[in-house]
Amino acid sequence: MVDAMCSQAKLNMPWHYHPLLMLDVGDHLLCVICGLPGGYGYCCPRCRMMVHEKCVSVFDSPEITHHFHAGHSLKLLTQGAPEYTDATCHVCGKHVGNFLYHCDICKFNLDMVCVVQYHKHHKLIPVELSNMKVHEHTLTLIPKLISFVCDACGTKGDRSPYVCLECNLMFFHQKCAHLPRVINVNRHDHRVSYKYPLGRGEWRCGVCLEDIDWSYGAYSCSDCPNYAIHSRCATGDDVWDGKSLMEYLKKSKTSSHSR
Repeated sequence: MVDAMCSQAKLNMPWHYHPLLMLDVGDHLLCVICGLPGGYGYCCPRCRMMVHEKCVSVFDSPEITHHFHAGHSLKLLTQGAPEYTDATCHVCGKHVGNFLYHCDICKFNLDMVCVVQYHKHHKLIPVELSNMKVHEHTLTLIPKLISFVCDACGTKGDRSPYVCLECNLMFFHQKCAHLPRVINVNRHDHRVSYKYPLGRGEWRCGVCLEDIDWSYGAYSCSDCPNYAIHSRCATGDDVWDGKSLMEYLKKSKTSSHSR
């Protein structure tokens, strides 16, 4: 069947190296641009690749500028990342596949999802973050491969952190920049609050029982002076229910004032 479809493929597009068919593939293939199934689009039977007709406009420009890499223009590549760089997006960390935009000066990769900034499996990655719970200043994204230690959790990172330019380059993992201020954890009877830095002392995590570096951020209990938890341990799926108590407390205060 694949051979029969290949023989019918007659459309030559500059962004793919095999002839293509126009058809509705149903739910059998996902669009390599938006990641959604179904719909009418360009299909390569050999590669089992599909691009929605409405998504093809992404390929209109073989070279673009993008705010994630403002220093240089990015060139469209259709046969995967070059061998001299890894095959991941340097912003979101996902595998780039065959289609990506690339800066050969900086060896910088940007996948198609981050170019169009939407996807059911991706969230928009803002260039700046303000009014965050973990820090009082605006945080700015540095979209590049860079080794750092996150000030919010004390662990290492290797790409695209948020930084505070006002605080002598404090670094934050993208996830840690969104840490909640106050939460309940299932390993302690009281709520715990994020604190940076944790403060001098010999601290041991109440979840993993490993030492905590007091010079970084962590969660502590105001009722139990010696209790603290690593930021990553406190917000793990098996420890935290995902609810921020700050929002709950605000709603409670609002409802009490309205009575």
